[in-house]
Amino acid sequence: MKLTRNLLQNRNITQNDIHIIENETKFYKKNKRSFCKIEKAVSKITGIRAEVMHMKTRKREIVESRQLVSYYAKIYELGSWRIIGNYFNQDHATAIHSYNTMVDLNISNKKIRRWINEIDKLL
Repeated sequence: MKLTRNLLQNRNITQNDIHIIENETKFYKKNKRSFCKIEKAVSKITGIRAEVMHMKTRKREIVESRQLVSYYAKIYELGSWRIIGNYFNQDHATAIHSYNTMVDLNISNKKIRRWINEIDKLL
């Protein structure tokens, strides 16, 4: 944010700005591995491949897999809602909805509850 402001105002970029960018990049790379780890665990339990989870479709099985990844991403605090949504090229509101849906389904749906218990063991 500060970097963008400096660029828009034609100010020089300071060493501190570069340090902030480097830290954010390291944070994203570290969390990307964690996203992948969650995605692999969900894929193993649900049987939906990771590439398929990124497809733009409304098929229930695929949507549930994406929602599980968003749910675990928020539990493990891998980033803001925006970052979690961007992982699947979605809006932050979709990521919030995914999390809330999995919380509700964990209570009412036996299949989802079983999946969450199995994924907990893998992670």
